[in-house]
Amino acid sequence: MADDFAVGREIQTQLWPQMASGGTPRPVNKLAPDFFTWVAETAFGKIWSREALPIRDRSLITVAMLAALGKTGELRGHLMGARNVGISQDELVEVLMQVAVYSGVPAANEALNIAAEVFGITIDETRRSRSEDVYRHIASDNLLSTLAVGPPKRMCRRC
Repeated sequence: MADDFAVGREIQTQLWPQMASGGTPRPVNKLAPDFFTWVAETAFGKIWSREALPIRDRSLITVAMLAALGKTGELRGHLMGARNVGISQDELVEVLMQVAVYSGVPAANEALNIAAEVFGITIDETRRSRSEDVYRHIASDNLLSTLAVGPPKRMCRRC
């Protein structure tokens, strides 16, 4: 058991580096300290430590499951943990979009909103989508080509 706890704590530290110094104190730690020891031993020490799947994959799976179940408190922590084990923001967004297919749009929408908070994305940063950037690029290219060679030629007699 002590070994499971140590292995579990090591995995937790990979996900959440602050665990190396004992984690972030919260009232629930005082209320049920044995619970968190049990989580470290079982969830992380016995399951996350299994060799068939790397921690990175287990992190992606966990994010998808928490999003599908609507467990937003745990989702916040696991989104941060996923970033700490090298999973990109784009990969996490794809996982959360996949949730919509199997668990519904409301679950994915809620999870994406949580992800935006975790990633520090504000309304000003999200106002312009990628498609708007592409449109602006195409529009500016057309404007430059129009200025360089004049207006486009008519395609037919009616135009």
